[in-house]
Amino acid sequence: MNKRLKITLWIFFLSIALSSGMTFAFMFRTYAASSTFSKSQVQCNVIREDLTDPKVTRFAQVQKIAVQNTGNVPVYVRVKLVPTWEDAQENQIAQVASLPTFQISSSWVQGADGMFYTRAPLAVDQISENLLRTGIQMSQDIDAFGNPMYQRIEVLSEAIQATPQDAVEQAWGIKVIDGMIQPS
Repeated sequence: MNKRLKITLWIFFLSIALSSGMTFAFMFRTYAASSTFSKSQVQCNVIREDLTDPKVTRFAQVQKIAVQNTGNVPVYVRVKLVPTWEDAQENQIAQVASLPTFQISSSWVQGADGMFYTRAPLAVDQISENLLRTGIQMSQDIDAFGNPMYQRIEVLSEAIQATPQDAVEQAWGIKVIDGMIQPS
């Protein structure tokens, strides 16, 4: 083989090896980077105050139902009030229970689904106004076997990130106008 051809081939293969090495070096180089992004946390906590009846050591009246935004973004909150009956040992009884009548405060609205919604979003750590304008009086009754049974109301809460507004409307099936949930 000609010396000139050998040198040409040698230079050709050397240039391919160098270019491949540089390509791999650029592909696999790493940089130290830190993310300043923090994910949203949507959480809420029910705050409830009850008066008890000392004669039966049961709740006689629910006086306050409020919700605190314990997440890290503004949220809308909704609650469902679930009435039940329980026996003296606090076991639930399979008895139909209905929600007693009461008035809600103006910062809440009742939806067509029976749930109660905060009209405006709650800021981080903000506590809603009391849902109840008037307390809810608990009932006491006797079951079919002559045993006392006591009414109880479970409060179930749910929060949703306040923005984007159309996501709130789609997820909960409600209408939000100018940041305020509207009655349905």
